[in-house]
Parts: sequence; structure tokens; C-alpha cells
Amino acid sequence: MAIALNASFARGPVIHSSRRSAAPGFSGASRPFLAHPSPRSVSVAVATKDDPTAKVPLQGLDTNYCDNFQCTSSPAIEGSVRAFARDIVRLRTTASLFNKDIKYSDGCGRSFTGIDKYARTRWYSDNITKPVVVVTQMQMLDKGTAQIDWRITGTLGAMPVDIGVQSRITMNLLTGRIEEHRESWDLSRCSPPAAAMATANRVAWAAKQASADTTESINRSLESLGSFDEDAGPGYTPNPSDPTRFFQPQQDNQFNDAVMFTALCALLYAIFKAYEQLAQL
Repeated sequence: MAIALNASFARGPVIHSSRRSAAPGFSGASRPFLAHPSPRSVSVAVATKDDPTAKVPLQGLDTNYCDNFQCTSSPAIEGSVRAFARDIVRLRTTASLFNKDIKYSDGCGRSFTGIDKYARTRWYSDNITKPVVVVTQMQMLDKGTAQIDWRITGTLGAMPVDIGVQSRITMNLLTGRIEEHRESWDLSRCSPPAAAMATANRVAWAAKQASADTTESINRSLESLGSFDEDAGPGYTPNPSDPTRFFQPQQDNQFNDAVMFTALCALLYAIFKAYEQLAQL
């Protein structure tokens, strides 16, 4: 069965097929054409200005999505990988590619769970001047895990940088949505001063983002608290034992201490990761 992929669509390849794959859990008896699956061939469109990654092959892609009994993958996998790679090159984020509970880690103290924080993950677009990104390799590590290798060049301060990045994403096998994203960085192409500056800059940026995450969490916690009685003045809650009397809620010092302790731990972890990366230079 021939599958033609059009890489110009923003959401990834569009699959044209004269047959439909069986849904997960359906038996081969109800879909007799799956009894003897034919080899599939994949053709990728040539690179265009709209898709600078189209010429990069996706190695290790298994296109035998379904057997006689169930589907263990889908064409959405390749679509997500290629759309993710295009976003890397274009320095943008397409939220629809990700699961709402995505897990993220950049290997430098920045980690979180949830799509609401994902817009603040691109250190290089915020700090590197005139960044140029090139995807060098894409490969499937298994049916649902892909690895994208890419390089970013530009200037940080007054020093040129050439940074290698390895992004590993884990996707839902049927929907293609990205459920986990981890990155590792290689500064070996940078000069020692540039590598040290990049590491320090990343740690400071990660600490700033972690502080913003903590602030957002506190605000959400405060908003989730029970609403005050409409008859009570601002900041006052009616005493259940005496509706005619009011009292001022006491500040929760233990909650504030916990918040400060969490922020301190995040800062110390970021400093440790910076020292660890500098020691490897």
C-alpha cells in the first residue's frame, strides 16, 4: 500500500490511502484486507521554504501500524515528529502537538508538568542573538519515541556560540500527541568562555522560570480557596459560631515557609546543575 506524505501542512503529513486501518481491538475477521498486509512505501516531498526539515529522513520509522488484531501505532507519529522538528527550526511552539499533562525537562534545572508552562521553554530564542537552527538528524528509538538532533548558532553577549541539542520526545501511539519532552545540550563546539557564559545564562534563566512557576502555583492556590461571604468586608470571613461577628483570617506562615523552601530548593538544584556542566567542559 503506498502512502504519500505532504509535508507542507502545518500539522504534519496527510495520509492518503485506499484502505482504512482496523481500530485497536478489532479482529482481523471483520477487516479481511489486514489478513495479508502488503509492504508500505513512504515518499517524502522535497524541501521547500515552508518546510526546511523535509529533506531530513526519519530513520527507523515502522509503518506497519496494524496487524491482524490491533493497531500499535499510527501515521500520526511521523506527523508529530516532523511538525515538532519544524517548530524547532522556526523557533515556535504549536500547543496542539502536546498532551495537556506533558512532562518537560531541559537538563539544567527547568522541569515541569503541564502544557500551561510549555510556552516558556525556549532559552535560546530569548537569549541568543540572531539564532539559526538546523535539524541534523531524526530517528525513531521505538514505535513511540523519537530523537531529534539539532544545532543552534548565534551570539550570546559578544561571543559566538554553536550549541548541539538532542530532543527526545515520547508520543501517544495512536493520537501522536507528545507526552514527554527531554533535552540535553552539547557545548563542546563553543569556546570555554562562551560555554561558561551559556551555562551560567541558562541556569539563571531556568531559576527565573522556576520562580515564575512557583508564583503561578501560589496564585492558583489562592484562587482556589473558598470565596468570602458577600456581607463581610474585604479580607474578613464570618465566624460560623456567631454570624454577627467577624474575624480577620490569620496569615498562613507555614504555607509561606513551604513556598520559600521550594523556591530555595529549585535555586540550589539549578546551581548544582550549572556546576556539574561546567565540570564537564
